[in-house]
Amino acid sequence: MRHSLLSLSLLSLVFIFAACGGKQRSEGGSAAKGDTVRKSAFWGLFLFVAIPLPGTGAWTGALIAAMLDMRLKRAFPAIVLGVL
Repeated sequence: MRHSLLSLSLLSLVFIFAACGGKQRSEGGSAAKGDTVRKSAFWGLFLFVAIPLPGTGAWTGALIAAMLDMRLKRAFPAIVLGVL
């Protein structure tokens, strides 16, 4: 049970990082995709922090926000709302 929860937590971390911080291979449409990624980063971080699994809390959310280079004005509310 503990192993499956940890793997689920790590899997969600990989999906959030890939969705919010993945590099684009082609230049076409990257500006439109960048806007979508910026909009979904808040909700992705919120959901990651809100999931009640080991390793998906405020500290890990802050680490993810730093890795994604999110501004404090966007990351802090997502983390606070996810903890509540």
